[in-house]
Amino acid sequence: MQISDVLIETEGEFIPRFSDSEKYVFAYHVNITNNGDQNIQILSRFWEITDANEKVIHVKGEGLVGKKPTIIPGESFEYTSSVAIATEIGFMSGSYHGITQDGELLSFPIDLFTLQIPNKVN
Repeated sequence: MQISDVLIETEGEFIPRFSDSEKYVFAYHVNITNNGDQNIQILSRFWEITDANEKVIHVKGEGLVGKKPTIIPGESFEYTSSVAIATEIGFMSGSYHGITQDGELLSFPIDLFTLQIPNKVN
């Protein structure tokens, strides 16, 4: 299986009702599509979250939102989670780590995406 067989789409969304002047809460929506020819199971995740003050937070953990989903060829897994940062603008990137049905361990990169209050300029 090629790493390029897995498409990871992300989108950040500001959540004003949980935010205040000291923390800004963002939901992030993720869609993982398996375009390969084997089942893949996502075992763990790694996130690097950077706010506008260049404060960096690393988040590592098992699974995704309490699950270790198996994604069959042609299917997708979607989830939403959240993060709080100290500034109105920030960035996230990272990777998912998984295994194919043949036992091959893979790391899938997650491209950098923006967390931003609507109408703010980064």
